[in-house]
Amino acid sequence: MKQLKTFTSLSLLWALGILFTCQPTFAQINQEETTHMLVGKINQQGLKKTPYNQWFSKNYKAYEVNNQELKLDKKDLKNLKIKIFLGTWCGDSKREVPRFLKVAAQLGIAPSQIEMIALKRDRKSPDGEYKGLNIHHVPTFIVSQGTQELGRITEEPVQSLEADLVKIIQQKPYTPYFAGSEYLLGLFKQKGNAYVQQNLKSIGKTLKPQLKNQWELLRLAYILSINDQPKAALTTCHLADQLYPKSISIWLAIARYSPPKTATNAIRKHYQKVLKVDPYNYEAIYGLKKLDKSGE
Repeated sequence: MKQLKTFTSLSLLWALGILFTCQPTFAQINQEETTHMLVGKINQQGLKKTPYNQWFSKNYKAYEVNNQELKLDKKDLKNLKIKIFLGTWCGDSKREVPRFLKVAAQLGIAPSQIEMIALKRDRKSPDGEYKGLNIHHVPTFIVSQGTQELGRITEEPVQSLEADLVKIIQQKPYTPYFAGSEYLLGLFKQKGNAYVQQNLKSIGKTLKPQLKNQWELLRLAYILSINDQPKAALTTCHLADQLYPKSISIWLAIARYSPPKTATNAIRKHYQKVLKVDPYNYEAIYGLKKLDKSGE
């Protein structure tokens, strides 16, 4: 019994680890000094300071830009703006951000055209720059011209930073690395949550081949929740349940994102489903006790 409890605790920690993995002077004051984490608006000069220069300068210097793939006219770069969301704790950010900035410098993109925001592991920043942008992985490079977003490179390039960036700027067909997440976000934006709810089955068939795994949808549900889209977060969980049935993590997410005032029965039902498989699951036990205490 003791071993089962330990296993449950380790499983919870593992799931949380997957969910949160990788994402002023010259850099905003470090708000988590012990972990060497920058948070908020930063710039390249801040990344050249200790301890960040250990990876930034090394990766910037080592990367060889492929000029053959950077075939752009100066007019293509007019009014171009790039917003970079990164995590100085994230291996993907440590690798891709220095490379991207070197590519940008080679293109002649001025530092004033680039804005960088360092996020915490929970994908948030103190001043809320992440709000409304649904940053589900870091780094995310958002390329805009004027007020129009042209596209994004998410976590890592599909072909190369050079080729991906050129496709986005020239508005050529481009499928991002996390195609499933972007497809679903596009549906929520263009069609609305009600449409997605009503068409879960058909959407699921189109979406499944584009997904990496269930964790992509669970992460997206979390991101939608912190971007003030609770209904879309819950719909995403139901979609995940359809595509990846019998997953404790998905049942817990459904309970977590269901509105407590109007979906008490659904919350209770999913906690009970969890406990049938994992009788010592802390989140489910605590959630049911909370419901019982409130008399709901």
